[in-house]
Amino acid sequence: MAKYYYHPGWWEPGTALHVFVNRKTWEALPRPYQQMFHTAASEVNLQMLARYDERNGDALRRLVAEGVSLVFYEEDILKAAEQASFEIYEDYTIKNQSFRRIYEPWSHFRENILYWSNVKESMKNSLPIALRTEILRKACMKSVRIF
Repeated sequence: MAKYYYHPGWWEPGTALHVFVNRKTWEALPRPYQQMFHTAASEVNLQMLARYDERNGDALRRLVAEGVSLVFYEEDILKAAEQASFEIYEDYTIKNQSFRRIYEPWSHFRENILYWSNVKESMKNSLPIALRTEILRKACMKSVRIF
């Protein structure tokens, strides 16, 4: 077993499933079959993500119990890795039209989702903190005795 668990894993921030179907075969399917296929694939992906979320906490606790140290990458390492990655992506967009055809809309999507995620995550994370703070305040007030 490894001694260290490095985080975050920017190379795979979340697991996703992929399915590939021959285009001619896909187009030959009746529309209802295409819709069923899409629905089934979406459902399997959602179930897999839910299982990961359900099990990852316990798995991480087992690693720590076995003596694995959680190590967070330094911010400068993450920034350097991101910069190097995007330099490679930009180089590929010049050399490979197929890559560019996928990368450009992905890049636009990424900008939009990061913009929204930053707002959403800050709201999501601040509520539990506010609730915990209020619960702690009330608990402390109950334990305070005035003589």
